[in-house]
Amino acid sequence: MLLDARLDVGGGTVVIQPRFSASRFWDVAVRNRCTWVSVAPFCVQALMARDFPADHAFRLWGNGYSGGPEDERFGIRTLAWYGMTETVSHACIDEVETPAISSAWAGRLRSSRCGS
Repeated sequence: MLLDARLDVGGGTVVIQPRFSASRFWDVAVRNRCTWVSVAPFCVQALMARDFPADHAFRLWGNGYSGGPEDERFGIRTLAWYGMTETVSHACIDEVETPAISSAWAGRLRSSRCGS
């Protein structure tokens, strides 16, 4: 589980968890003021079933699809991308400005940029 915390002018912080834990996720994210997360669908399902803090700092989540129900529930934007197993490099990713298509999985023909 990789949580990327906010970036400031002077640098940033990366929070790496040894494994996913729905019970610890929000505490770690809020404490570190995380704004971005690379997350898998099973993690989202577990988080959707739990209460969450309204004061979290997340803006973007990366997943294998965009426009899922977590966008509205958590007040975030999910970007679809390939390369989830690598986590460090994503060959295809939605653009932040591109409107989300409900339940659109990465790989469908759409206005995403691939490889650039």
